[in-house]
Amino acid sequence: MVLTADNFNTPIPGTGPVVMDTYFESPSITVVNPRASYWVAYHQAIRYCCSGANRLVIQASTDNFATFEEYDATNGIATNAAFDGINYINISTAVGDSGSFKIRFVSEGNTHYYWMIDDFAVIEGAENDLQLNSPYLEFNFDYVFVETVGVGQSEVEIAGLADTTVLVLVPESGDEIQNIKSGIMEIADIFVVNKADRQGADSFANNLESFLHTKAESAWKPPVVRSVATSGEGVEKLIAHIDEHVKLDDNERKHILLAEKAYHLIQNDRMANVDKSDLQREVADLLKNGNFNLYSFVKDWAKK
Repeated sequence: MVLTADNFNTPIPGTGPVVMDTYFESPSITVVNPRASYWVAYHQAIRYCCSGANRLVIQASTDNFATFEEYDATNGIATNAAFDGINYINISTAVGDSGSFKIRFVSEGNTHYYWMIDDFAVIEGAENDLQLNSPYLEFNFDYVFVETVGVGQSEVEIAGLADTTVLVLVPESGDEIQNIKSGIMEIADIFVVNKADRQGADSFANNLESFLHTKAESAWKPPVVRSVATSGEGVEKLIAHIDEHVKLDDNERKHILLAEKAYHLIQNDRMANVDKSDLQREVADLLKNGNFNLYSFVKDWAKK
């Protein structure tokens, strides 16, 4: 697909450049087993004309564009600049969990240059934040940060998947370090006390350092970095510690935690064809016949 305006503005008409507003709309995309996360992936060659007010966007809709959400497709390039490569856009907020949707590529306000699109595909996003698929990695960043939410199993899993695990705390976490969940304390390679300009931050950081000194059992001694995110204080120290730790390559827990993750993924895969409503119907029928045995039922079901 090629959206080009140069053909209509070279030479520029006497009345001035012609704005070429146009779009390309996909047929309905049907997904047999809907997913919570969808990305679009495509190769694009683009030169962005000519003002930030001009639009190159992707729209996604589940109701034939009666309503839709819109996503920037310029890949952050400057006006009059060019880009040639793969673009990934997360459209989950518009079509997540939907079994049918459409995509539009929209060009508005552009009078010159081109937008060429090829090899368009809809791909499933990562199962969760800990499963890093190509939409995250194709950009070849120097660092990929995975932020977990809350405290739970995800923090333990990240220790196996990440090269370095950073635990960010605030002075309000309290002076009693032992009150912080021990499992979380064990997985961190670097500790950050953010909001270090607040009252009690130094005392908290000092207590944390003392606690870690008594717990240290390996060659790597987890450092405590004081930071103030709003001013950038401590960021350079944090990056330096990350680089230092990555060079050690001493994640002794990785094989154990990745095996645990693999176990759950295999378990989920093998359960993929088990429909709970079918189970309920079959159990109900067998109970009516008066010949239901739970263990025999499970054994027979497993053979299907």
